Amino acid sequence: MAQFAVLCEPNVVVFLDENLDIVWRWEWKQGRLNGLEKEAQGNTLLVMEQGGRHWIRIYPMTDQVERYTATDESYSFDSIIPFTNQFEVRCYAGMLGASQQMRFIALRDKKIFVGGPYGIGFIPYQMHSLQDGRRILFTSHTSSTMRILDITTGEITHTIQAGALVADVGVSIDNNWLYACSAMENTLRIWHLHSLHVPSKVIHTGEGPDQIVTSQDHPEQLLIHCTDDRTLEIRGGGDGQIRKRITLEGAMRHSSIRIHSWVENYILLSGVSKEPYIAWWNLDSETISSITPLPGKPLRVISIHEK
Repeated sequence: MAQFAVLCEPNVVVFLDENLDIVWRWEWKQGRLNGLEKEAQGNTLLVMEQGGRHWIRIYPMTDQVERYTATDESYSFDSIIPFTNQFEVRCYAGMLGASQQMRFIALRDKKIFVGGPYGIGFIPYQMHSLQDGRRILFTSHTSSTMRILDITTGEITHTIQAGALVADVGVSIDNNWLYACSAMENTLRIWHLHSLHVPSKVIHTGEGPDQIVTSQDHPEQLLIHCTDDRTLEIRGGGDGQIRKRITLEGAMRHSSIRIHSWVENYILLSGVSKEPYIAWWNLDSETISSITPLPGKPLRVISIHEK
């Protein structure tokens, strides 16, 4: 059974089983693809062509696709995320960095319908749903603040001081804690999501923290990847205190290391050695187990089923 879907440069989607063997491959020979998401119903995937005018629904393990076209003007979205509003209506949120906006996207009747815009007030770098059907968090590479947009009012409800440019953000599994790491000051900051007016806890980390990963299997912890010293730090989800520090010895000679998932005592990571690859890293033995070459640099990795 397929467990993960990977969008690889230039325009290839592969399905991997739990041993990371490639079980299906699909290639698009037209416009460049720069987005991949799993749809809520079934196992269909959605990919976006660069420029945002065309979106493609893929039916995995078949050659069947459906192509959707923008009803009016197209939007060159920098990224998209699934979003379910307070009425349980599922759509997609699309970020437009140059215009400092966010818009909602819905697909039906072979057409793309775009709503909004919602002003953000700075050039966004990342967006993250706070999973309450109302709020989306934005970070920026031009500001050391983060902003929360309430889509029910269209207003920015919080501007959060992060101390330095934010490399990555995360939210605890119980939706109580907000995390942000900064590679500029080597810190992890922790806020209580229900008391955002209270200053954050500031925790010093290894060199160059650039990713935060949470896991349903470890709801009271978070994992931080520190790229400059090639370490993983497992920390308490509420206090930020170190539980375990691991050096990625087997990946020291590799570049572009990214962490995609944390399942039981394994992490799913990708990187580039002589060629792009994806691998399971065993947190107990601190070694790479299964490793699979990829047809191109991975742009997006999504989970289809939990391992």
